[in-house]
Amino acid sequence: RGAYVASRPVSVRTLVVGSLIVIFVVLLYSLRVGNYALDTIDGTTNFVGAFGSKNQVGFFASLGIYLCFVFVVFYRRGWPSLVWTAPIGLLSVYMLAIAHSATSVASLPAALGVVILLAMSKVLSRRYRRVLFVVGACTPVGGGTAALKLGPLAFVFGVFRKDLTLTRRTHLWEPGWEGAQQFPILGYSYVSYSVH
Repeated sequence: RGAYVASRPVSVRTLVVGSLIVIFVVLLYSLRVGNYALDTIDGTTNFVGAFGSKNQVGFFASLGIYLCFVFVVFYRRGWPSLVWTAPIGLLSVYMLAIAHSATSVASLPAALGVVILLAMSKVLSRRYRRVLFVVGACTPVGGGTAALKLGPLAFVFGVFRKDLTLTRRTHLWEPGWEGAQQFPILGYSYVSYSVH
C-alpha cells in the first residue's frame, strides 16, 4: 500500500527523465574526477571515475543507454526530445567504452531486447503477443547456448581482455559450493575464506 501511494505523484515518464538527468550529471562528474584503478587480478588499468569500480561506472553508463532507449521508444514527444537525449546517450556509450566493464556490456543487449519486445507487443494483436512472448522467452536460452558453443562470447570477453572464466573467478565457485554443502544453514562465517 505504501509503494502504491508513493508511486502515484510521479509518472513513469517523469521518472525516466529525472533518472536521465541524474545519470548525465553523475557521468560528467565521474569524467571530471577522471580516476583510473589497477585491476590486480588481470593487471589492467581501467577508468573508475568517481567510483571505486569500473563496474559501477559501467552500470551508470549502461543504465543511461537503457533509459535513453526506453525514452525514445516510449516517451518522446517530437524531435526536441531526441535532441536533449542524444548527449546523454553518447556520453553513456563513451563512458561504457572507457570503463571496460564486460558485465555491463554483456547485460545491456538483454535489457534492450526486452524493451524491443515490449515495443513490438504494443502494435501486435493478443494472439501474436503470445507468440512473441514464447519467442522472447526462448531466445535468451538459445542465444546463450549458441554463444557458448560457437565462440561469440569468447570474442566479447576478449575485447575486454578477459577470459571465459571471468578472470579465474569461476574457479572459486567450486570450493565455495563445496563449503556451502558442508555448512548449508549458517555457512562458514560473515568473512570469506581463502582457496589455494
